[in-house]
Amino acid sequence: MFKKLIPQTLQTLSKTSKEYNSYCPFVTDHKSRPVPEGIKTRYARYNDAQAIARIISENNIDPNLDYSFFLERTKKELARGGNLKGFHLIVAIVDEEIVGYGRSILYTQEMVNRYKYKAPIGWYLMGVTVLPEYRGSGIGDLLTRERLRHIGQISTKAFYVVNANNKTSIKMHEKYGFMLREEGPGFLKIKFNGGLGMLYECSLINREVNKD
Repeated sequence: MFKKLIPQTLQTLSKTSKEYNSYCPFVTDHKSRPVPEGIKTRYARYNDAQAIARIISENNIDPNLDYSFFLERTKKELARGGNLKGFHLIVAIVDEEIVGYGRSILYTQEMVNRYKYKAPIGWYLMGVTVLPEYRGSGIGDLLTRERLRHIGQISTKAFYVVNANNKTSIKMHEKYGFMLREEGPGFLKIKFNGGLGMLYECSLINREVNKD
């Protein structure tokens, strides 16, 4: 159903870099399988940080970043209020194991003003990561729906940035109503090497939302 739904950074200048480099296109096909029976989703909790960092680390291709970096970053994201203060981190669980997660971030005017590349303020889908053995089973799709559902409770639109070469991710997001708004070399703190950056926007007005 999809190749690999998780944008990965090609390279980062350092662990403290304020600018992310290009997302790489996805090149490996995965056979579509049914969504695992009994799968659940929920907001991430602070004690989920180790499992989330492991998933990120297993998908990471940047030699400058390791598990400890991702663990500390995830802990900070969840400790600062996380899901209640402009940041959503939703996990997918199968048989009590976290097998994937998806992030969404509210970029305020103050944040946008700090970054090199301009972009509209609002909620952004910032990627989904799924354990290798669970790819191709619809979990990335499920996490995308869940993030849009949560954002739809508090906003009328959502944004998404992607490398133009990432046809699989673009196709998946377009089916949820994302439409191309702008093209450029970068957006926010993300720059695109070896490909054009694309900014998509999705209206959440009149979208059915089940409030928890």
